[in-house]
Amino acid sequence: MKKGGEWKQTVRALVAVAYPYRFAIASVFFLEACVMVLELVAPLAFKSIVDAITSSPVPSWSVVRIPFAYLASILIATWFLYRVMSVVMTRAVVRVSEGTRTFLFSRTTIQSARLFSDVSSGRILTMIQDFSQVLTSFIEFGVYQIIPFILFVVWFAVILLGHSPVLTLAFVIYVILTIAYQFQFAKRWRVMREKIVEKRIQAAARLADATGNLVTTKVFAMERQESNEMRKAHHAVTKAEFSAVFKEEVGWGLQMGLMIIFEIILLGGMLYKWSIGESTLGDVIITQGYLAFLYTNLQGLARIFRKLPAMLADAAPGAGLLNDEPDVIDAFDAKTLRVPQGEIEFAHLKFGYEPKRLILKDFSLTIKPKEKVAFVGLSGAGKSTIIKLLYRFYDPQSGEIRIDGTNIATVTQESLRRSLALVPQDPALFHRSLLENIKYARPNASKKEVMQAAKRAHCDEFIKQLEHGYDSLVGDRGVKLSGGERQRVALARAILADAPILVLDEATSSLDSASEGLIKDALHQVMKDKTVLVIAHRLSTIREMDRIVVLEKGKIVAEGTHDELITQGGTYAHLWNLQVGGFLPEEES
Repeated sequence: MKKGGEWKQTVRALVAVAYPYRFAIASVFFLEACVMVLELVAPLAFKSIVDAITSSPVPSWSVVRIPFAYLASILIATWFLYRVMSVVMTRAVVRVSEGTRTFLFSRTTIQSARLFSDVSSGRILTMIQDFSQVLTSFIEFGVYQIIPFILFVVWFAVILLGHSPVLTLAFVIYVILTIAYQFQFAKRWRVMREKIVEKRIQAAARLADATGNLVTTKVFAMERQESNEMRKAHHAVTKAEFSAVFKEEVGWGLQMGLMIIFEIILLGGMLYKWSIGESTLGDVIITQGYLAFLYTNLQGLARIFRKLPAMLADAAPGAGLLNDEPDVIDAFDAKTLRVPQGEIEFAHLKFGYEPKRLILKDFSLTIKPKEKVAFVGLSGAGKSTIIKLLYRFYDPQSGEIRIDGTNIATVTQESLRRSLALVPQDPALFHRSLLENIKYARPNASKKEVMQAAKRAHCDEFIKQLEHGYDSLVGDRGVKLSGGERQRVALARAILADAPILVLDEATSSLDSASEGLIKDALHQVMKDKTVLVIAHRLSTIREMDRIVVLEKGKIVAEGTHDELITQGGTYAHLWNLQVGGFLPEEES
């Protein structure tokens, strides 16, 4: 996509997100316009005072009383309106910032699983923060820079026109040249800023990756290496930013040179008109005052043009997140899934994470209601892929998955996933309390129901030993718990969910021998009257399954009970004989 197209896309995204807050933003703009008009009128009141003083032969309060009262009332009104505008502005910015982050997060949650496999969590966090910051910055620039500049240019041009059409023309030409110069500089600045943004995102992603794996870093004694790599990443950002700032200062210096030339011309013209009696001392003073005001506004204008490419570049990834449609979406007429029986049918599935590398090729399998089926195969055989397709994290290139005869592509993703309960091999927990983590499966569950599920999963025992019991925080990703404890919490979640279809990804692999026996008993109770799919890494855990499906390169090569498959020989018997310590050997996928 062309950069111009990206800019337009980003601006459209910013406008779309700001639209719900249009009345709040408009009220701030209106108040700022009122404040600006008063600030522009104030010098005229001061001019009246100067002219009254210079025109009066004898000092007299009566001469300056009225213009002074005029100026004082303007100053008080400006102060009052500015205070009101500041309060309204703060409230609007807070609302927009909070609303934008919430909206972007909600957009992130509906994205397909492919996004989270391709983009790091640190990068996503940066996208959300940058987009929100850019939107509020645009509002602030509009209030404090754009509105004042537009009003000032119109106001000053009208005042100059009353004195000299030539000076007015010079002012208009100067403003046009300034805007054109800044626009061209902004185009060059954009390229530099995009490089800075990319390096900053890379550094942030590396920081998030490194901080999330500090234990691994310590295990391999790589603290120095990680620090060096982080230093290099931050140095690359600093170097790119210094180069951009240097070029920016050169451009700003040229801009100020043009400003000085214009100031000399305008002030000199006013002094000449005063010398021949065509303007007053007040006109000269107010001209200098407005020139100072012009200088301040030009600084603001230059700041806008300098920051505009940076802000658009910062917001572009977030705009892409808003504009990109998920790979997996609910059908327009999607209905709620009902699972009275629990039959699952995989019909002629064809799927690959990359188009040229298929994992499943014409995969078909029917799982009867309440049947317990295990999937066995070397790494890369397609076991996990089948589960991901069942959860509809991805859609197959062709074929269908049906639950009780209903194509899962025709139902809502929410109802589909609430019909499934997963106990993963490596459970992910939130940095929240144990109560909140277990209740995540069913937020409206009572504490009594949570405790009952925890008892059935045999995690109530270790929870009661904690100082704060069910209110204990588990740490980032559950780091305060052992692997076996995390897995028992995941099992408690599944029990609380009470979904008709249960998916087990080697649910006892992280448990010690004593705990494994208890959990197996709990699993037998949980699996009753449910359709169960098991991904097996340790073959000794699946001997009692109703059926074992052996996969090889995305195809079914054998199926049957444990005893039947051992008797038949072939792949399963070979894997059974090869396993060491009850686990399958690994193979490159």
